[in-house]
Amino acid sequence: TWVVEYGLAGSSTSFLPRYYSAMFYALSIIATMYGDVGATNDAERLFTMVVMLLSSVVFAMVVGRITQLVLSFGEHRAEFRRKLKQSMMFLKRNSVQIDLQTRVR
Repeated sequence: TWVVEYGLAGSSTSFLPRYYSAMFYALSIIATMYGDVGATNDAERLFTMVVMLLSSVVFAMVVGRITQLVLSFGEHRAEFRRKLKQSMMFLKRNSVQIDLQTRVR
């Protein structure tokens, strides 16, 4: 297991290295979907955790922006259809020729 791999099985290890190792393991599983990031000491683990957290935040921002962009396309299309419907109603109300109404569409 990861506890044995990081040498945390004994009770002689203090709290902070065990905490760093546990957080590192959890973040590496979440961020890389596999946990194959190899840090050997606490400084490397801390640095890698910060990088993984920052990269996760950047990834979430990019995905959120793309989602917002896709949704805005749907809003523009709905606005276009609403305006087209209003213009067609205006043309019918004012008895505009059918040929011209077809060209407006």
